[in-house]
Amino acid sequence: MLTIKRTFFLIMLPVIAIASCAAAQESANGPQIVAHRGFKKAAPENTLPAIRMAAEVGADYAEIDIRETADGEFVLMHNSTVDATTDGKGAVADMTLEQIKKLDAGSKFRKSFAGTEVPTLKEVFAFMKGKINAYVDFKAGSPEKFAAILKEYDMVEHSVVYSSLEQAAQLTKINSAIKVMPGIDETKLLAPLQKQYDLKAVETNIASLTKEYVEEAHRLGMVVFCDVLGFTDSKQSIKKAAGLGVDVIQTDNADIAIKYIKNMNMKKN
Repeated sequence: MLTIKRTFFLIMLPVIAIASCAAAQESANGPQIVAHRGFKKAAPENTLPAIRMAAEVGADYAEIDIRETADGEFVLMHNSTVDATTDGKGAVADMTLEQIKKLDAGSKFRKSFAGTEVPTLKEVFAFMKGKINAYVDFKAGSPEKFAAILKEYDMVEHSVVYSSLEQAAQLTKINSAIKVMPGIDETKLLAPLQKQYDLKAVETNIASLTKEYVEEAHRLGMVVFCDVLGFTDSKQSIKKAAGLGVDVIQTDNADIAIKYIKNMNMKKN
């Protein structure tokens, strides 16, 4: 069965080159690091404190999940409802921004974060610019509105967008400069899907990753993002991903991954 998934440094951390050349090359300093939902082991996920901490520990990207509210604003929320991470209940799509802004998105994580708001995408982009790149998981909403926000906040060149293939087609039709990134786990699907959707980046997970996959993606000019999440989030997985030549690694332990890559580079030199 074919597998296609749905798809504080105060300096600009350079977005990894999404090149049109024949092969995307791994950074000379090893893979870049994505802090999954921000630095969520130290702050509430998908909040400004978590994104700020991701920048502070030196992550290259903060991964964020976005959904559109009933009145057309994008906010950060992984689940379709606010129940898991806030003191409220209900679907994001059924709530206004005013209702969502009244929620406490911090207390469930730790009492010291009480009063932390659910941020809007605009608020997050305003903070990120010049500090950390965006890995946007486009959960639900208007592609046209999202593309407009990317452009308004000058984040097109500093973001990658994880999306379904359908969303990828919609976004690139609106703005061909948007770097869409579907999840594709099978090597044999890379060439036909890259050709059909003009993909410049692709995402997979450590369990599916092979040397052949990385080589084929690079041959096609695509940057390879690899998840090492959940029970696979370990130094062993980071070592494997780096050894196979991926360009970017997504983890819940950005601090550990950054230290490992740094030590790996020191041994190389």
